[in-house]
Amino acid sequence: MIKAILFDFDSTLVDYPHGDTLALRKVLERSGLSVSLDEFRDYSGDVLRAIYDNKTILRQNIHAYRLQETMRHFGGTWKDEYLSDYFAVYLNTVKVYDGVNELLVTLKPKYKLGLLTNSNDLPEQKARISASKLSLHFDSIGIAVEIGCFKPNPEAFLWVADKLGVPAAECLFIGDSETYDIVGAQNVGMKTLKKVRDKSDATVADDLFITYSELGDLLNRKYLI
Repeated sequence: MIKAILFDFDSTLVDYPHGDTLALRKVLERSGLSVSLDEFRDYSGDVLRAIYDNKTILRQNIHAYRLQETMRHFGGTWKDEYLSDYFAVYLNTVKVYDGVNELLVTLKPKYKLGLLTNSNDLPEQKARISASKLSLHFDSIGIAVEIGCFKPNPEAFLWVADKLGVPAAECLFIGDSETYDIVGAQNVGMKTLKKVRDKSDATVADDLFITYSELGDLLNRKYLI
């Protein structure tokens, strides 16, 4: 029986690419580099993924590092003001997916709700969660840097389950990343649902969905009382 539902944050509840792309566009415009936004965004995304894949612990802000590496790659000159430009946009463009609030309001009276997000910058991620206005729905919020490990480390998932007081086997995890969310949650015995853009995505998740209205129907039909 499912007693708790855990969610990833970025690209699951909120449209991370939306805010990140707008912020990167601002930096690119300020830099004057003759590079397309797609190239700039794709390379900076590769840098970011490598940080998480390699479990790198940085001594500086993760976005400062990725922007510096991206500038260096394209032959640009780094200026500290670029980081301020990035955050001025990024922290103010947190876009919650349609249907998220409505679903969480429906679930909260019956289930423990948890949030688990990979971030190595605690103030930044707290600010973004606050800007989303979703925090009031959750009984426990786990941010990787505060927990001391990143998804897919089992300890990250177990940390939130423990805070909720629910065994992992009675938790359902909802996320968008096959590696960080789905495989990670399954490794501790959780059921999993994956948010996708295309139903043809290969996945080991128990089910997948595109919209939150679809997720609500799926939960009622197969997973919840």
